[in-house]
Amino acid sequence: MKKDLQVYRRLLRYLLPFWGLAILVIVGFAINAATEVSVAKLLEKIINAIQERDQSFTTLFPLLVIALMFFRGLGTFIGGYFTAVISRNLVFNIRQEVFAKLLRLPAQYYLDNTSGHITAKIMYNVEQLTAASTESLRTLVQQGLITLGLLGYLLYTNWRLTLCILVFGPLIGLLIRKAAKRMRRLSIQVQDTMGDVN
Repeated sequence: MKKDLQVYRRLLRYLLPFWGLAILVIVGFAINAATEVSVAKLLEKIINAIQERDQSFTTLFPLLVIALMFFRGLGTFIGGYFTAVISRNLVFNIRQEVFAKLLRLPAQYYLDNTSGHITAKIMYNVEQLTAASTESLRTLVQQGLITLGLLGYLLYTNWRLTLCILVFGPLIGLLIRKAAKRMRRLSIQVQDTMGDVN
């Protein structure tokens, strides 16, 4: 866990120059999260309208669905677009750093390592590092906001059910943590294997 935090702190150093774009990512995914919570509320209204045979809501329902899907798509587009912009800029910056470091290495390094390993460091490893940093930002923001919004809605709707979720949530978190460690180990193995491919 401590090693993971150190890695993410190092990745955050690369993300800091793009804080303005990161705010746009947060805004986009906040719009997306708001529509997720709104869908839950809309489903409640639909069920109530069907049970009460409310005809006035049936004319309003298609407009609400279209508006929700529009804003959901808009939020997803804004968040995804600016995540991709950050990702491409990160790839460029990190590749420049790696290349500058490779230029200063002694000749023995090039004799000890295959061209596949050196190329993998510039091409594949940087791409994986960038994907990890931007995907963690995306997941943290998007899923975090959706979780907070739905948790707030659950508290508003049924606080007892919410307490059950809060009790079992940490157990699920432990399972996710264990799976993440395994995925990270497998990713490192894949990176090492990519260097052997010529």
